[in-house]
Amino acid sequence: MSTIVIIIIAITCIISYLALNDMRMFEKYKFNVGAIQQRKEYFRLLTAGFSSCRFYAFRFKYVCFIYV
Repeated sequence: MSTIVIIIIAITCIISYLALNDMRMFEKYKFNVGAIQQRKEYFRLLTAGFSSCRFYAFRFKYVCFIYV
């Protein structure tokens, strides 16, 4: 695996872990169509991909990412 892939996995793991433990952070960065359209919070398009709503989704994402 390349270094860039490992760095992306590490950053995503850290952000997901923090979001799983802090609901305020999760709510701020989760994908929300209303916030994107009405308040122009386009950062949510990117940040939603770095956080997982539940631990099993977090684990599934990384198992798939590592083996693909």
